[in-house]
Amino acid sequence: MRIHICGPAGCGATTLGRHLAESLMLPYFDSDDFSWEKTDPPFTKAIEMPERSRLLLKALDGNSSFVLSDSVLGWDKAFLEPKRFDLVIYKYVPPDIRLARLQKRAEALYGSRIKEGGDMFEIHRRLLAWAESYESGGMDDRSITSEEHFLAQLSCPVMRIGSEENPEKEAADVLTLLPLYHYEGKNTHIPQKHFPSFRKFIPAFFQRLYRRSHAADIDLWNMDVHLARIILPKLNSFREQEFDGYPGELGSLEAWLAALDEMIYAMEWKIRDYQGNTTPFKLSFAPDTTEEEARAQRGFELFGRYFNWLWN
Repeated sequence: MRIHICGPAGCGATTLGRHLAESLMLPYFDSDDFSWEKTDPPFTKAIEMPERSRLLLKALDGNSSFVLSDSVLGWDKAFLEPKRFDLVIYKYVPPDIRLARLQKRAEALYGSRIKEGGDMFEIHRRLLAWAESYESGGMDDRSITSEEHFLAQLSCPVMRIGSEENPEKEAADVLTLLPLYHYEGKNTHIPQKHFPSFRKFIPAFFQRLYRRSHAADIDLWNMDVHLARIILPKLNSFREQEFDGYPGELGSLEAWLAALDEMIYAMEWKIRDYQGNTTPFKLSFAPDTTEEEARAQRGFELFGRYFNWLWN
């Protein structure tokens, strides 16, 4: 599996990447290692874009599976080619947390060199100013605007996560979500026994989804977009043949996306009240159920039936 992790500077992409690479037993790469020549003080001589792209692509092409951390935004167009990545993880962390992390890391690595009068003072000051401009920058900068444009051009699924102070727990959460984004398990080192049925998987997944979306203070993820990308190859085959044993009712892309739309209601109505992963997850509504609750219930039923058929 080819995983790329990106996001603003200081979001923790490097730490997450190393944990995932270790857990999955995959080679690990960091785009920063291909961006700067080794100098003292560091980060004073950038490697030209064509050369850094060539070096990184050569390293990646030598591996059928890998984990790559940090941005390749604005690098060679080859990074946008289909099948370059199987999954891109976009990690957003609010600026106050990011800047504090960058400051703490720089102090640990360089000590007094980043303080006023030190040989890295200006380098560090420019780094913090650049990192702080992520939310306000435009398409010519490494910004939330340009990064969203990059994500929109990808042909692979995109997993969006928020801030998590415990790196080990964050990596464990991502590993739990991998079956949803790469359900066939090709090119991975995850044993097949860890690919759960959707009936068992859905409570933990949506609890994490809800927690992460609110931890990052953003809206619920665009589940229709990302999940439709994953399922689209299977879905298109409905137009060509019938499947024995399939429960039916999702025979077109339009019907599939409509069912996903119902899921949004289900998440908003039920997940905020869900506590813990051990209690059986049930959707039960009173006889005077509202129209929106009914839509949510139907969405969960359709969604669960489809995934149980797909994975079992």
